[in-house]
Amino acid sequence: MSSPTKHKTSGSTIFYGAEARFDRWRSLFASCAQLGRTCPSESLDREGRQAAVWASLSELRQWEIFFLSRHGAAEEA
Repeated sequence: MSSPTKHKTSGSTIFYGAEARFDRWRSLFASCAQLGRTCPSESLDREGRQAAVWASLSELRQWEIFFLSRHGAAEEA
């Protein structure tokens, strides 16, 4: 019989995931801050910045769902 495959996780891999997650939060906050600094009269610029916020939020949402599905279940056990 074959033994189950063991996966080794290095410390750098764990930190890379956490850093990537943090970078996406930082990107969302930066996009929101830029949107907040847009004058209402700058409609084209404002639409572009709104699109950037939605894109950042969408990407972050995917990461958070992944993170919670992997780590949230471990906390419930």
